[in-house]
Amino acid sequence: YWIIKLEKMKKLLVFIATAMLLTSCMSAGKMMNRAQTLTPGDSKEKIVSVMGHKPKRTQVLGEYEAWQYRGDAAVYDMYCVIWLKDGKYYKTTTYNGFMSFRYLQLSDMNE
Repeated sequence: YWIIKLEKMKKLLVFIATAMLLTSCMSAGKMMNRAQTLTPGDSKEKIVSVMGHKPKRTQVLGEYEAWQYRGDAAVYDMYCVIWLKDGKYYKTTTYNGFMSFRYLQLSDMNE
């Protein structure tokens, strides 16, 4: 009797873990899909509108400004960096962090 209950519990846990993984990956994927619609020269207002909110972290280095967005995933986090030059969209780069919840310093990134 207990063995059957444990087997059912294992299946339930695997199902829940898989659902969490798929849902969180969709969050990171949605973020990337949004970022790919940006075009050089887009305004800050357009970027906020497309991405759905202001970035959690911004950094400035010389003539560049970097807006960092984090897409949640169960095992790793995907970070999307929206680069601005002269206050306008310039390009997008990404990096992954293994359950880090840590935004990289701009000087750590290869611009």
